[in-house]
Amino acid sequence: MADNVKVLNLGSGPKVSSSPDVVNVDQSIYFRFKTNPALGLFGPLFMRGERLKHLTHLPDNILFHDLRKGIPFDSNSIDVVYHSHLLEHLDRSAAKKLLLEAKRVLKPNGIHRIVIPDFEKLCRDYLFHVAACEKNPRQRASHEEFIGAIIEQAVRIEAHGKSKQRPLRR
Repeated sequence: MADNVKVLNLGSGPKVSSSPDVVNVDQSIYFRFKTNPALGLFGPLFMRGERLKHLTHLPDNILFHDLRKGIPFDSNSIDVVYHSHLLEHLDRSAAKKLLLEAKRVLKPNGIHRIVIPDFEKLCRDYLFHVAACEKNPRQRASHEEFIGAIIEQAVRIEAHGKSKQRPLRR
């Protein structure tokens, strides 16, 4: 990457980049321990094995932040916004806010790369079904299911993990 390129890796979780051009942003417990000096001292007391190894190997280019509260960067200051498997963990209103925030922080002609789980498979299934409907018009009755599966990935009212929790835990 060229000098002064700034990339945001939003909701990075354990998949962080150590490149100095990247800022990894997440609200994970690992980021909390790594960015808080007091908590950092206690990490080895609470974590063992792979978890401790993960914590100790986190690079310094991380930011502990709740993305539902916006993206803490200036407008038009970022070259690339990237997030993978993040949108499905947000409520619809939070996802919309995040997308608007990404647009706000991107420089003109910046890149916003979004990865959604199984999206390619859902699109392939949809196209396969379109071809099947052309051969057999009776299959059109089930076509709405294929459209619904694609749309649901982007417009859930409630975050996927949250929707599976018991009401009290929500």
